[in-house]
Amino acid sequence: MRFLWRPLPYSRLRECDFLNCIDENDSSSWIAALKIFICIVIKSDLDENGEYCAMITYPQVQKMTGMSRQLICCGFDKLKFYKMISSEGVRKKKYSLLTCEKGSTRQKPLTKRFDGLSTGRWCKFPLKGLIDDDGVIPSFLAMSNRNINDLHALRLFIYLLSVRRHGDVFIVVKAETLMKKLRLKRVQLTLALAHMSALGLIVKERYREGDFLSLNKTPAYAFLLCGWDALEWNHNRIKESNWRNDYLESFDNWV
Repeated sequence: MRFLWRPLPYSRLRECDFLNCIDENDSSSWIAALKIFICIVIKSDLDENGEYCAMITYPQVQKMTGMSRQLICCGFDKLKFYKMISSEGVRKKKYSLLTCEKGSTRQKPLTKRFDGLSTGRWCKFPLKGLIDDDGVIPSFLAMSNRNINDLHALRLFIYLLSVRRHGDVFIVVKAETLMKKLRLKRVQLTLALAHMSALGLIVKERYREGDFLSLNKTPAYAFLLCGWDALEWNHNRIKESNWRNDYLESFDNWV
């Protein structure tokens, strides 16, 4: 079965602040960690024992991301150290995504295995538009794995998906919120968004200037991310031939 999207648990990314633990002087291993985290999200499914996990090998990660074995090893170590994933097995490992239990804080995070859709605090991660027919992620291959804009682009991509409202295909977020939540300066945000567009992670982007006469019109962005049309697709769409055009028109009319 070919999925259009997979669930991505965001509690440890946002509430436990993993997205802001980065060290810009060690950008390569952080880029690797986020890429591998996404690969595990993509590959996770229920196994024969009913556990939600991913059976993924280094060669598979290499093919999907274009990273070296050394960088992949660094990325896995980073994810385990920050308790983003757990692993079982020796030669053939099984990786499980971790999420925060209720009552967790940044100072005292309580983790448990993410069991799929029933756990809560997850968002839809698009597969359509991100992965090609060979199981490769072209936007990942296009990254140098050293550029700080690669790192900020991945952080923004995950964060934007995590704040998308159910039922909406495009994402609206204040510029101030992005800078505050991801601790980015204006120039860093601008460069990262331009890089996302170049990589194909952003399909369309609109920016609204602030209006000092209206408190409801602060500077904000609207985004259509890659795979946007898969995030709220359902079988009823088959009968609605113009639904994509209708969404695109509503996006273009956003102010």
